Amino acid sequence: MACDVELRDLLPHLSSVLVETAETDGALIRITARTADTVPVSCPACGQPSEWEHSRYVRRVADDAIGGRPVMINVWVRRLYCENHGCAKTTFVEQVDGLLTERYQCRTPALRRVVEACAVVLAGSAAARLLTVLHQTLTLATVLNCLIRPPRSA
Repeated sequence: MACDVELRDLLPHLSSVLVETAETDGALIRITARTADTVPVSCPACGQPSEWEHSRYVRRVADDAIGGRPVMINVWVRRLYCENHGCAKTTFVEQVDGLLTERYQCRTPALRRVVEACAVVLAGSAAARLLTVLHQTLTLATVLNCLIRPPRSA
């Protein structure tokens, strides 16, 4: 029996990136993806679109567990030069449509919402224990940081 389901149907937040590999490594699912080279990205400071690539690097982003296995997404993102010479930002890093990455975060927005909900309802060590059952190992301090973190600006 053949299976015609694509990875993008199962994980729609990966639809804006090019998935290169998806593999299991024992108890972990590791997905490697990259952003498209030809898509212009707007500078977060001035809004000027840019395709002028400075470099690339890997962002490691944790995602919701699949089938009882934690998911780690390694996504290659571009650092771009701002093409507006009057802008205060010289370079900036592209974000993946707000579905896969957020600035300064190591979790997907979906996993961040789960962690924050557990932190608000249970707080502290109880939330950390529940997250372990959900295959997300976080410390008590990390869970509490979700409660005191200032809200993100758009």
